[in-house]
Amino acid sequence: MKSAGTRRSYGIASLPCGRRTKYLVVVFWLVVVAVTGGLAAKLQGAEKNDASAYLPASAESTQELHLQSRFVSRNLNPAVVVYVRPAGITPADLRKAAADARSFGALPAVHGRVT
Repeated sequence: MKSAGTRRSYGIASLPCGRRTKYLVVVFWLVVVAVTGGLAAKLQGAEKNDASAYLPASAESTQELHLQSRFVSRNLNPAVVVYVRPAGITPADLRKAAADARSFGALPAVHGRVT
């Protein structure tokens, strides 16, 4: 016959090993992810990864970055399209590339020069 203390310690020990506990752990972590998941997007706006964030203001690199921002948008995402043919590019390929450049330039999300 088990004493009251033994039954209590058995009950406490069986709690993390119980059948329902694994589901409670999964539900707990799903709730944590759901609550804190929205905060992760805010971190992207708070971070600053360019060289001016950790270089002194008097550094030439920092001064160049500040001057460069006058000419180039920080939201610029350049794209490069490469046409490859093992035998070499033909005049038809050049016409196709020119036509593609015109169609890329006509896209609403494309701003600036397309060559």
